[in-house]
This record gives sequence, C-alpha cells and structure tokens, in this order.
Amino acid sequence: MLIKEEKNGIKKEKNSIKQGKNVIKQEKNGIRQEKSVIKREKDVIKQEKDAIIKQEKDVIKQEKGAIIKQEKDVVIKQEKDAIIKQGKDMIKQEKGTFIKQEEDVVIKQERDVIIKQEKEKVKNKIKTKRSEDSFELTETTESNSSAEESTNKKRKKSGNKRPFNKKPKSFWTSEEDQALFDAVTTFVNGKWKEVCSKHPSLKERGPRMVYQRWNTKSKYFLGAKSGNVGK
Repeated sequence: MLIKEEKNGIKKEKNSIKQGKNVIKQEKNGIRQEKSVIKREKDVIKQEKDAIIKQEKDVIKQEKGAIIKQEKDVVIKQEKDAIIKQGKDMIKQEKGTFIKQEEDVVIKQERDVIIKQEKEKVKNKIKTKRSEDSFELTETTESNSSAEESTNKKRKKSGNKRPFNKKPKSFWTSEEDQALFDAVTTFVNGKWKEVCSKHPSLKERGPRMVYQRWNTKSKYFLGAKSGNVGK
C-alpha cells in the first residue's frame, strides 16, 4: 500500500514536472513569437527608414540637380549673351568700317568727277576765249605797231636819232604766273585787256605778252595746283 502511494506521488511529480516543462515550452514559444514580432517590427522600421532615407536622398538629388541646372543655365545664358554681344559689336564695327570705306570711295569718286568737270569747263572756256580774243590780239598788235611807228617818227622829227626801244621781255616770276592763273580762271569770260586789269604786273606786261604766256603755259597751269603755278 505504501509503495503504491509512493508511485502515485512520483507519478504526480512527473506530471507536475511535465506540466512545468509544458509551461516553460509555452513560455519559450511565446518568447519566440515575441522575438518574431519584434523582428518583423524591426524589419518594418528598417524598410520605412530605408524608404524615408531613399526619398530624402531623391529629394536632395532632385533639388541639387535643379540648382546645378539653374546655375548652368545662368552661366550658359551669360556666356551666350557675351558671345552674342561680342558678335554684334564686331559686326557693327565691321559694318561701320565698310560704310566709311564706301563713303570715302564715293566721296573720292564724286570729288574726282567734280574736279574733272571743272577742268573741262576751264579748258572749254579757254578754247572759246582764244577764238574770241584772236581778232582782238591782231587789232591790238596792229595798234601797238602803229603807235610805235608814230612815236619813232615824232622822235626823228624832234632830232632824236635814237630808235624807240620796246619794253624788254623780262623773266616771269611765280607771283606773276599765279596772278595770271587767278585772273584767267576767275575772269575767263572777259577779254585779255580785262584780264590784265586784274593785277598791276599783268597790266605792265600788256595783253599780247599775257596771251603769249598763257598760250605757252596753259597746259601746265591747268595741271598744277593754284599757289604753285610759276616755274
């Protein structure tokens, strides 16, 4: 009887131990489940954290890219504006130089045409004047010859045997040539007497000498600059 009771006691203890083990096992399972839950929560937190970090990195990258693009656009625009301005300034300068050269060419051509026309006018007027004055010179020569003969006759009658000497032809100075050139070109429509009246030295020379000097030097006069006519 005693042995049976001891066996029952041992059996009860075993059952208690078994129940304890089961409890411990359940607790371990509970702990394992909690660990799993914690791990899942950690994974979720890590995923959320990674997502947030990635999102922030993407935002930073986009903002940085936008800032860099804006800065590049500003730099490119400034460089483009500088190149365009430089090109415009160069074109403007070249255009101004070209226009000035064209104007200089046109002015020179117009000036050459005017000078040529004026020279032609003077030549034509001189040709006309020569034909008009040829008769006058003939009359003047005959008149001068008659006057000289009359004077010589009077001198002979008065007892003076010395022949009357004509005024010797002196060397033409540059001042006289200049006066002749100015008188002819400014008074070309007049007669040689009137040309002589324009300057005292020409008046002393007389129409005949003035005409001969002009006829000899007219080509030189027309090709030379006023102020340096005499030679």
